[in-house]
Amino acid sequence: MNKTMKAMAAIMLMMVFAVGCNKPDEPNNGGNSGGGNNGNYDSDVRVTTYTPQHISQASAVCGGDVIVVQGLSLNRLGVCWSKNPDPTVEDAHLSTKKWAEPYVCTITGLEIGTTYYVRAFALRGLEYYYGENKSFTTEYSHVSEVNVTTYTPQDITQTSVVCGGEVRVADGLSLNRIGVCWSKEPNPTIENTGLSTVNCGEPYFCTITRLEPGITYHVRAYALYDAECFYGEDKSFTTESSSGSYNGHDYADLDLPSGTLWATCNVGANAPWEYGDYFAWGEIQPKNYYWWNTYQYCNNGDNHQLTKYCTDSDYGYNGYVDDITILLPEDDVAVANWGGEWFTPTKEQCEELYNNTTSIMTTHNGILGCFFIANNGNAIFLPFSGLYYKTEVEDVNKKGICWSNSLDYCKTAKTLSFYNDCYIGNATRSIGLPVRPVCLKKD
Repeated sequence: MNKTMKAMAAIMLMMVFAVGCNKPDEPNNGGNSGGGNNGNYDSDVRVTTYTPQHISQASAVCGGDVIVVQGLSLNRLGVCWSKNPDPTVEDAHLSTKKWAEPYVCTITGLEIGTTYYVRAFALRGLEYYYGENKSFTTEYSHVSEVNVTTYTPQDITQTSVVCGGEVRVADGLSLNRIGVCWSKEPNPTIENTGLSTVNCGEPYFCTITRLEPGITYHVRAYALYDAECFYGEDKSFTTESSSGSYNGHDYADLDLPSGTLWATCNVGANAPWEYGDYFAWGEIQPKNYYWWNTYQYCNNGDNHQLTKYCTDSDYGYNGYVDDITILLPEDDVAVANWGGEWFTPTKEQCEELYNNTTSIMTTHNGILGCFFIANNGNAIFLPFSGLYYKTEVEDVNKKGICWSNSLDYCKTAKTLSFYNDCYIGNATRSIGLPVRPVCLKKD
């Protein structure tokens, strides 16, 4: 074969090879619009756009895959997106140089309820290749269709308040439930304490109970739609610290039959949760040692030689008996320290308190004790102050005992005691206990 014939055969073989590689019936994903390829088809770079997933109000997970001829190197690949079809890298985009792996990313900062278009891309040299368009719409928020109003708290007592709210929704929108939530911190959520109702068609009112006196709380109305919770504005209120004050000391009106008003603090305390001072029964000054050998009415510290408040000659000094069973005013801590008409409660007043209130063991400002809550929402708090025995205070955070003014028998004095529940009990008169004064309503 001469040289001319050989040249013509070579040209024909090259033309057959070129036609077989172009495959015009299988267009490349990327060569149809935009970018550097200007619509050219290139069977060596195939780009696939993944279907967007995990779509929220402001984000979506997108990605793509690029198949290239073995040995072909790409500069980078990624995704680009826009509100218009056929986005390019001139629009918002994310990219990576790890072109040998599928590319997945989370697009953020999107607008709520908006349709976007996304395409995967690959850069080879100076040319961009794009995958097909994929569209998605971010989730629509019902914020504009759910309007929650928190009512101003009303009927505030020492331990309760009436709160509520109103919810307005777009026609056809159905809520799961509405209610109120509250906390000592601003902007409470349903993760805090809350009350709710499924009656979503009306304003909601409720009475929040078992609050602490003199404490500021925050409350918000809320509405739950599917898994999304909508809140009204934060409203704050402060529970009453007392019902009134007499002779410089606060009291709580528990609406007791006798008209007894209970002080909100122990003698020597400045707040309901403080223990205050400790006193032996019949003594009006605190001290550092509490037992018979320091008791004011013992001769030589012998409890068989009592000199006052003695009803049994076996315990009286030289057989002394005075039959006095109620504290005299000069020996009453409340009278001596608070003056006016304050006095240490009687046994009957202690029993009345217990029988006409609900007792709840809880904490107040972090101190364990017992609330006595009346039907009118007022309450007193008695801390678990323990008892002062000899040189140490025992059973703090375990027991709460306060003196009454009634002598039970010669060695003990009547007390108001509580431990988990409340009961009337006895305590040896020479130990130290707090005193919670009372007075009577004035006409």
